[in-house]
Amino acid sequence: IDDVSKGYHSMALLPRAATDAAGEGTAPSDTQPSDFFVDPRFGGMGHRAILPASQVPVASGKLSDYHFWRVCCGVPEGPRDLKIDEVMPLHANLDLLDFISFSKGCYVGQELLTRTKHRGAVRRRIFTVVARDASAAAAEMQVTSVKRTDPLTAEFVVPTTESLQPTDDKDVVIFGQTNGDTKGPKQVGTLLTTSGNLALCMLRCEGAFNEVSSFEQA
Repeated sequence: IDDVSKGYHSMALLPRAATDAAGEGTAPSDTQPSDFFVDPRFGGMGHRAILPASQVPVASGKLSDYHFWRVCCGVPEGPRDLKIDEVMPLHANLDLLDFISFSKGCYVGQELLTRTKHRGAVRRRIFTVVARDASAAAAEMQVTSVKRTDPLTAEFVVPTTESLQPTDDKDVVIFGQTNGDTKGPKQVGTLLTTSGNLALCMLRCEGAFNEVSSFEQA
């Protein structure tokens, strides 16, 4: 077997909605170019391709644009979101992003994943969270106006005085308190990839989040 990985590069072509949400740059085309395919994780991410190094076109955007858009789409990626030997695939939404097959085998952990998915309860999931300054009255956002399974739009991107980006590689723990809870704030999740006032966050769920419909009804 020959290692030919150095002779190829992976490419991402973001949709027009990504540029609209970022509020900058030239809007790309939503048409599918030759050799590109729809991102199998989530169609809203745009298109992907694996091209010979000699055929790679000049990039028209920044890597930060790609990470911003995947945060808007709720797509985890890389060691920041998917820590080795720490994150259960179901908790990282990998079953919802076509990473896992429940109809073929065998692979390590298949029995546990299948049992949890169909007979248990998935009580941790990755969500996209939106931050705003407490004093920013003009930044009120109607989260209910966006379908839970759609990417976030430009109206959710607002400037904040304090960055969500951690100052080091340590995890940022999220605390929260529900209405009527008299015991005070408790740990509800962990901050993952951040981009501006948006971030991916691993959150503990109230109830089972085994299917896409669970997000739509939340």
